[in-house]
Amino acid sequence: MQYIPNPDYLGGNAVSVYKARDWAQGEPFVLCMGDHLIEEKIVRHLLSSQRFNDTLCIDYTPAQYHQIDEATKVTVDTAGRIKDIGKDLVHWDALDTGVFLLTKSFFQAVDKLVTFSGTDIETADVIRFMISKGRSFHTCDVSGCFWMDVDTEEDFKMVKA
Repeated sequence: MQYIPNPDYLGGNAVSVYKARDWAQGEPFVLCMGDHLIEEKIVRHLLSSQRFNDTLCIDYTPAQYHQIDEATKVTVDTAGRIKDIGKDLVHWDALDTGVFLLTKSFFQAVDKLVTFSGTDIETADVIRFMISKGRSFHTCDVSGCFWMDVDTEEDFKMVKA
């Protein structure tokens, strides 16, 4: 195990990911948000279902325990690529599970965004930026698999129940 320090930890989560760019050595890698609990099957499905493009695992059929108001929502085109992403989307197709496969393209986009926005950059900002520049951001449907964003003690108790 390797720990990577982040002196910009008060910035957005994309900057924390960016700190791992040297560790990734230009290779694709799986990112799982630290406050999300997931079942192993999600990562297995992600790795077996695509060709190492930038990809987000999404859930088209969120469970009752998912807090839709707080969730990051995604709209998807007919080819399974992200059209838009954000917490405030009114019309959406699926929820962001917090599990990604990322490539060096993600780091390149963060590098450009940091020059405009400083360290206050979220992963969704990077995805929107990549899309605006003509890069495809793919999806992997993991509907029916267990995942949960755990933000409070009540969320944690619900998972344990």
